Amino acid sequence: WKEAEIALDKAARIKALAPDRAKRDRTAVLVEESRQALAAGQVEQALTFGQKAHDLCPGSVPAAVQLARVLLAAGKGKKAAQVVETAWRLGPHPDLAAIWGDTAGSGDPLARVKHYQTLLALDPSTAEGHVAVATASLRAKLWGQARSHLLKARDIAPTARIWRLLAEVERAEHGDGPAVREMEAKQAGAEPDGAWTCTACGTPAPEWSAVCGRCGSFDTLDWQQPGSVRAPVAALK
Repeated sequence: WKEAEIALDKAARIKALAPDRAKRDRTAVLVEESRQALAAGQVEQALTFGQKAHDLCPGSVPAAVQLARVLLAAGKGKKAAQVVETAWRLGPHPDLAAIWGDTAGSGDPLARVKHYQTLLALDPSTAEGHVAVATASLRAKLWGQARSHLLKARDIAPTARIWRLLAEVERAEHGDGPAVREMEAKQAGAEPDGAWTCTACGTPAPEWSAVCGRCGSFDTLDWQQPGSVRAPVAALK
């Protein structure tokens, strides 16, 4: 990754890459360098790389998630929460919601619901915030609250995940029945949810990485609906 960073700097200097692309690619490399350092137990070095990535591109979800993860490892939960809040205001995302839960400072289910309500309050108009509160409410066995937020999310973006979670709430509160089967049927016919998808080969990935696990392309994973990318024929050979 260090060699990749050096190569990117050279490419940027000779204008082989457009400025925006160079910034995006450098952010991806810094995130991977931070991951590598954290995996090796080098928290301070991981923090340096993570902070550089986030400063370079505050709206980058992978950069924000990685910096928050390192800050949590360093025992700086409040700063981690601030990083997530900054990125959330620029664009709510499931990965941000996931790491937000780790900044709660408490494993109590009701406390986590309240913590997620704080995140939702930053932008109540997006589906992600309602899904986050609903998921926390489901774990706290607050069925009515979970259903209420899922219905709000459904009105904003009725994707497959919303119907799956609605079916889960119905099953948890009332058991299997016609209502559950109806929601599962709607889930099957709903729009797919976003996923990290390679723009070079069209393959979805379970999590973001600087390198596509299928075709090996660098910094080609974008958040979008699977199947929305038409992969070049050559990339699939």
